[in-house]
Amino acid sequence: MGMMVGLLYANYLAYGFLQYPGLIVAFVLPSTVDWLFQVFKLRNSTNPRRLVTGALVGQAYLVGLIALARGWVTLFLYYALVFAAYTAILYVLFRMTGVMDDYLASSYPTP
Repeated sequence: MGMMVGLLYANYLAYGFLQYPGLIVAFVLPSTVDWLFQVFKLRNSTNPRRLVTGALVGQAYLVGLIALARGWVTLFLYYALVFAAYTAILYVLFRMTGVMDDYLASSYPTP
């Protein structure tokens, strides 16, 4: 029964993303903002916040896999475009500020 409910939910979610592809941005943006706040030391992330934003990103990835499996090429290409844009924006931001080097050095100190 639980599996059936999960599949129905995933199907419903996938059709929602198919009709409104902007949901990809809406589901991924909160985790990106939370992570950027942490990287720039504006606010520390908390476990509840990470849980919620991670669940949103996980659902976005699930719909991407469903789009790939069902052959929804347009939606899958939109996913690729959104994630490529996120990657490019973050790359430019980190190259301009150099904050990622400091963040990685503090997260993974060398002995």
